[in-house]
This record gives sequence, C-alpha cells and structure tokens, in this order.
Amino acid sequence: MQGRFLVIICLLLLPWLANSQEIRVRGGFVQDSIGIGEPVQYWLSATYPQQLQLVFPDSNYNFRFFELVDKKFTPTKVKGPGYFDSAVYTLRSFEIDSVQYLNLPAIFINQRDSNLIYAPLDSIYTVHMVPTLSDTLHLIENTQYREVAGNVNYPLIWILVGLLVIGAIIVYLVFGDRIRKYFLLKRLSREYRVFSDKLTDAIRKMKDHKDQKEVEHALNSWKVFMEKLEKKPYTSLTSKEILSFSETRELKDVLKNIDRSIYGGVVADDLYKEFQSIEDFTQHRYGMVTESIKNN
Repeated sequence: MQGRFLVIICLLLLPWLANSQEIRVRGGFVQDSIGIGEPVQYWLSATYPQQLQLVFPDSNYNFRFFELVDKKFTPTKVKGPGYFDSAVYTLRSFEIDSVQYLNLPAIFINQRDSNLIYAPLDSIYTVHMVPTLSDTLHLIENTQYREVAGNVNYPLIWILVGLLVIGAIIVYLVFGDRIRKYFLLKRLSREYRVFSDKLTDAIRKMKDHKDQKEVEHALNSWKVFMEKLEKKPYTSLTSKEILSFSETRELKDVLKNIDRSIYGGVVADDLYKEFQSIEDFTQHRYGMVTESIKNN
C-alpha cells in the first residue's frame, strides 16, 4: 500500500517539474481496472498563477457513477511565479458498465465568481467477478409425461382480474388527481421536516463554534431539499447560477457571505444568521409550492 502511495505522489509531482504560468489541470485513474464495490484511486493536479484561489471537489461534489471514500491532498507548492496543488481521491463504484469515465474539475475563485476547469476525461475497465458457465455442461432432461388435474377455474379467475382492473381504472379516473396530490404533499411534508431539523441543528452548532465543514453540509442540505421542492438542479449549480432564478434573488447577499466563508476559509461569528434567512426563505417557498399543488 505504501509503495502504491509513493507511485501516486510521483505521478502528481510530474506536472510540477515543468515551469509554466498558465493554468494546467490534469487527472486520471491510477489503476487500469476496478472491481465492483472495490476502492480505486483518482489523482488531480493543477498549476496556476498566484493571484487565483483554488478549491478541489469535496464530499459535496457529484462524482457521477462513483462514491467518495477518502481524499488526500499535498500542501501547496510554489512553482516559479505560480502554485501547484494536487490531491488523491479514493472512489468506489457499483455500476456494471464495462468501461466507466470520470474527469474532475479544479475550481478557481476570483473576486467576483468561480470557474471550473476539468481534467481530460479518463476511463477505467470494470472487472466482473461472476464466472461464465462452460458450454460443455450437459443438462439431464426428464421427458416423462405427468398428467395434472385441471381443478383451477380459469374463467372465474379472468373475470375477477377483469373486475379488479376495471375498478382500478374507475378509481383512478375519479380520485386519481386527489390521490396523487395527497401522496405528493405527504412526501414534501416529510422531507421538509427532515431538512428543517438538520438546518436547526446546524445553526445551533454554528452558534457554538465556527466550523467550515458544518457550513458546507448545511448549504448542501438546503440545495438537496430545494431541488426536490422546486424541481430545479440546485445541487449541480453554483450560487451565481442559483441566483438567476427569480424566486432566489433575495438571497444574493446571503449566498455571497456563505460562499465567502466556504471558499475563503474564514467563517464569520454571525454566519448562522445567514442560514436563519435561508430557513425563513425555504419555509416561505415550501408554503407557496404546497398551496399551488392543492389549488391546481
């Protein structure tokens, strides 16, 4: 394992040996193949000018068909007039596709917004553990006929099935819309209670101590719930893209302060107040959406 880690570190340091001021993002799988559910390493490196700030993907990032197991990174190194950063991700996948693909981005932050620059797309082969049966196997056939008494009343069964189908169609036509609304509202109510409890707990923890990871988890929980509530891809959007929605414009300063804490590494003492604003906003949007479902 230690030898493998040294190989990974050598791969990550190769781009650092070259002098260049331009932004260069590289990455790829360390292994050639992966077993279903087994860990695999993916390395990511970036060379960039000193005036930029760099953030690598973390647990909030969508790794497509992979799950994040662990992340290790090396300290930032000075490379001429620029910087060099690298990280090694331990991933696993339960997909059965023969070839799987992945390219991770480096997130560069300036004073106004952030930009994602992706590493080249890399692939890895999936090793299937189920053995293939040989064609030489011979099955023994039993051709002896055994008569079975026909005691089943098939006409009656088909009549009952037909009545059930007709009854289900009638119920759906008459009460289908009410049933759909009932279960939709019940699901949204349950998900809102779970989100509200998580956010309340996060706000309490922020009041006690400043924790950047707690801020990231709280923001991600909000995005997950809003995506289910509004049917919009909140989890895959940046704060700037989220603010393009008409209903979120009032959160401009709130999301800006939260992003400053996450990407700038400085958590303000009163940051919990921004999440209280998010809690009020979400409660208002939840009420509007559920009321719209009831009336339509």
